[in-house]
Amino acid sequence: MSQTKLHQRGFNQSWELCKLFSRKLKIKTNWKALNRIHLDGDQVAATKQERAQRLINVFSIDPNGIELIKNKRIVLIDDVMTTGATLSVVAKLLKDFGAQSVHNWVILRTPNKSPC
Repeated sequence: MSQTKLHQRGFNQSWELCKLFSRKLKIKTNWKALNRIHLDGDQVAATKQERAQRLINVFSIDPNGIELIKNKRIVLIDDVMTTGATLSVVAKLLKDFGAQSVHNWVILRTPNKSPC
């Protein structure tokens, strides 16, 4: 979640889920390695192609966080997945920076209503 969105909402539901899983499963967490810039508007109304296009250059790796990624098995926590575009972009970025594997844990999956 971008800092702008976090400020508007006041909390990050995915981070709250991540902290819960971390405590229960004794998994290390870190939210600083991955950065996201704010996009105006919501992804909800966008098609799969529009989502993928909007996500180009939205995420980046903090140079100080590379060692937290390299040769690690990474779990991404998301509250809702629609097309999987965001998770796909983030997983590719993490692998490009040396993650051993990336696993997506999604709480809810929206039904695919588009003909894509």
